[in-house]
Amino acid sequence: MTLTGPISGGSHGWPFAMAVRDIGALGYIEEEYILEGEATPYELTSGTSYGADGRWHVRAVEGRPFCTRVLVRRPVDPAQFNGCVLVVWANVTAGFEVIEWESTEALNGYAWAFVSAQYVGLHGADDASPSGLVNWDPDRYGSLHISSDDLSYDIFTQAAEAVGPLRPTADDLHLTDPLGGLDVQHIVAVGSSQSAARLATYHNAIQPITEAFDGFLLDVYFGTAAPLGDDPTMRLAPDDHDGAAARNARVLTGIHHLRTDSSAATLVFNTECEALALAPVRQPDDDQLRLWEVAGGSHYSTHTWIDMNAKATRDFGAPFIADVRPGLHVSDLAVQPARDAALHALVEWVRTGGPPPEQPRLDVDLNGGGLVRDAHGIALGGIRLPEVDVPIATYQGTNDQPGLGWLGGSMSPFEPATLHAAYPTRQDYIDRYERSARAASRTGVLLPRDRDTMVERARARDLW
Repeated sequence: MTLTGPISGGSHGWPFAMAVRDIGALGYIEEEYILEGEATPYELTSGTSYGADGRWHVRAVEGRPFCTRVLVRRPVDPAQFNGCVLVVWANVTAGFEVIEWESTEALNGYAWAFVSAQYVGLHGADDASPSGLVNWDPDRYGSLHISSDDLSYDIFTQAAEAVGPLRPTADDLHLTDPLGGLDVQHIVAVGSSQSAARLATYHNAIQPITEAFDGFLLDVYFGTAAPLGDDPTMRLAPDDHDGAAARNARVLTGIHHLRTDSSAATLVFNTECEALALAPVRQPDDDQLRLWEVAGGSHYSTHTWIDMNAKATRDFGAPFIADVRPGLHVSDLAVQPARDAALHALVEWVRTGGPPPEQPRLDVDLNGGGLVRDAHGIALGGIRLPEVDVPIATYQGTNDQPGLGWLGGSMSPFEPATLHAAYPTRQDYIDRYERSARAASRTGVLLPRDRDTMVERARARDLW
């Protein structure tokens, strides 16, 4: 394995999917590196299977060469670094890499390494795709190659080693240090949606071999792990609706537990969008596992779409999702504050060895009734952010839009009469909202910074 960089240049002059936020104002720098070498695929050992318990036994087979990129965000000042590197598996469901995590908490001392571990991220759905890195900027990325996704798990391991506590530094044989000498104490794997499925497989099959990570954050995870081998369903053309439907039928019904003998702390952060899929394999919290489920939350929201559009407009010249009008009934319930609290809780768990408090789960009728809801249609149970605990709209985790649109959830504002019945005065609403926000902060599902911001927004809200 060799790591070179930081790289620059190319026809665009910037890394694909780099931050749209001014991270420099927060004391951060973003640089891109080339990681290349030989990666080893894995296969199940003879006589074993993908057991539902997640205790999978694999062996390494003959390796093949690869060359990919790692996008690093880190504090410039070592005094700002909190000792934790978050290694992120770049999501490729859209046919290109989606890289997020630009919230204030995400840029509050952590270092980040976003890993291009899969074929689609580099080459798109096929070699002619304009959205893969190689064709998006041949001058910058023309040398990158991953032959198939069976290499992805070892690529991810090698990327973790390149930014981990035992990485070669600039003082060791003059090798490149992508972290600029930062003193790394802990390393945590992060993956969202499709990438969470890859991390589930890594957790079950690869982590027992490598012990590469101190913790795992599986974000919006449906409960079905990814294959060890190549997965051609990730290379579907944008208009292959039948293929997408078949893929969804496979991955949207949970069939795999996370193994319970892992040495790594693991937190699954879900919304109600993923709850029904995960329900058949929902596991009790224990010394190594926590599940957070956010009532009313969706896989993504209008806030996510706005961020994605900003990057797509810069990188592709046009928004990926062109219309986020309220008429689409997409949810505007932001779950990022709870996601940030989950990240904070997981990293504190890794640091101290003490798991965070258990959180209530969503009420699910396993006999086919789905999520149990109140008279307004709001899901019962789960983590209840103030927008759900003191509602002015019905929030749900899915909608009836085609394609990937259904993941955006839905919202239906209350009628004025319903608002007046619930909150006779504006001050009644504000008082209840503040109490709810303080309670959420006490239980650890809102960080104080986000609690205060949300309360200020509620005070400025014009209800009628």
